[in-house]
Amino acid sequence: MMKVKTRWPAEAATTTRLSGGRPTAGIIGIDCDGVLASDRLLWQVLRKRYPALIPARYEDLSDYDWPRVTDETTELCLRLSADPAFAGRLAPMPQMSDALRALHAVGYRLHIVTARPAGVRHATRRWLMRHGVSGYIEDIHCVERTVDKVEIARMLRCSAFVEDNYATAEALGAEGVRSYLLDAPYNRFPTHHSLRVDDWTELLDDLLGTTTPVFAVAEMPLAPATLAG
Repeated sequence: MMKVKTRWPAEAATTTRLSGGRPTAGIIGIDCDGVLASDRLLWQVLRKRYPALIPARYEDLSDYDWPRVTDETTELCLRLSADPAFAGRLAPMPQMSDALRALHAVGYRLHIVTARPAGVRHATRRWLMRHGVSGYIEDIHCVERTVDKVEIARMLRCSAFVEDNYATAEALGAEGVRSYLLDAPYNRFPTHHSLRVDDWTELLDDLLGTTTPVFAVAEMPLAPATLAG
């Protein structure tokens, strides 16, 4: 399916440039699965268990609810999502660690807002520690419904949000949040209120600007890790 790009209108930008090119710091809400952690392991497990129901190619996942096509696949998806051990096995998304480090370095405050069950909050924190970015995340907010992310973003006064759920990204953008939709096969629908980006590199290029060496901070010492939140 063809990807449809939407350029963020200049008049809607919520990040103010300083004279030195650094953006004014704000709070960024960040989804977890499909944004920080890859969901390919979930696809592999579901595909192995239900080959007749789950596409053989990841690129053929055409809908965000692909893991919930039947009661059986839904039950397995929910069980894995609530399993701390499974959460620990997930691979990071490309450039994720460097991106969080870069955002933290220019003063952004980062909050994870996820539909993961609260029971895996500590497992999520340990996963972040393993990948060297826990110290950049102020808090982890677990919501029961993805629609609740809009309320959390409003409460936190997020200036930007990163999502892979098309409906959530559009809803956040409609609320005036600078909303980024991280491209995935299951979210390739025309965007009206969010900006589709191919990866974290493109997101940082839009948010921080090409004049900012966004990955130059990758070699800086890591922030102290914590299990708080």
